[in-house]
Amino acid sequence: MITELEVPEYGKQILIKLLNEYGEQWHKELDEFYTKDVPKWEIDPKFIDSSTGLAKEDLPAENQEEINKALKNASRPFIAYEYFLENLVHWFEKDEIDNEVNENQIKEWNVEYLLKDWRDQRIEYWMKIKGLSEPKARNQTYLDIEKLNLGGKECICRTCGVFFYDNIPDLSHHNGVKEFYCSVNCETKASFECIVCGEEYVVGLPHSSLFDTLRILRLQSICSLECLPVYKTEKILESRYISAAKRRALRYGVEFDETITRPSVFEKEQGKCYLCEVETHLERTDVGYQPKLATVDHIIPISRG
Repeated sequence: MITELEVPEYGKQILIKLLNEYGEQWHKELDEFYTKDVPKWEIDPKFIDSSTGLAKEDLPAENQEEINKALKNASRPFIAYEYFLENLVHWFEKDEIDNEVNENQIKEWNVEYLLKDWRDQRIEYWMKIKGLSEPKARNQTYLDIEKLNLGGKECICRTCGVFFYDNIPDLSHHNGVKEFYCSVNCETKASFECIVCGEEYVVGLPHSSLFDTLRILRLQSICSLECLPVYKTEKILESRYISAAKRRALRYGVEFDETITRPSVFEKEQGKCYLCEVETHLERTDVGYQPKLATVDHIIPISRG
């Protein structure tokens, strides 16, 4: 069936891998689910020629064609899968594609459409036949797609350690920090120590969506929205120091050591001012001027090397 399709070879290879892994039975089960309440059209034996097994030739041509088609379909065990393949073919039509688009872009589009069609049917299968909720059905379907090497980027899950393939990259399921997890379940189980307050936490279930601000922060080792402003402030302070020091080093023609940072100096000096030995603090505790907020001073001025 697949080898006879009028689609590029790469499309056939993807379909063969999916078929070898998951078979075609689930397509049949899904088709039967949707057609279970549709009255079955039974052919009266008196209209069939027993010698040929086809419609009698004395019937009107239109009736013969309809009966013969029904007889043919009744003997096709993979008809549900055949219909699925037929619906895919139109995605591989190139007539409507701008001639200036290169072959690689066309291939990306074709693979994307093929896998999305397969995905949509698979989600329906998990919901209608296996009784999963929509989120669980969607999650399971992506696990089905991403366990196979269908040409996507190879990744490894930080939680469970399995290899997976980002086969539909335009969905952004594995953009940024999400690249490190094979599924929503593994994202949910991921544990961190907050880089701001040091609290240990588990990411947990989504609050509003898989891409809500808090969830993305928790996947980046920031435990809460309360810790975010502190992190931003420290990041700004560090960035300002590095930028200013680099400019001065460039002006005086001396080298700049990027390993010297506020946190590294603070840790080395145990938080004490090297001039008066007053205890300082690394994190901003309030808005406005804070005289004991740790800064970096140069014992030997940059202007002197």
